[in-house]
Amino acid sequence: MKKIILIIGIMIILNSIIFSGDEVDKKYSTRSLNPQIEFFK
Repeated sequence: MKKIILIIGIMIILNSIIFSGDEVDKKYSTRSLNPQIEFFK
């Protein structure tokens, strides 16, 4: 379970790095990952 949360955390960090130059993509990637974050809370 902790490994899954860690992988999702890494994905979020990678997305923020990749999309840091484009606010629209950054907002979209964060929105698409939010349901997964809420599921693990």
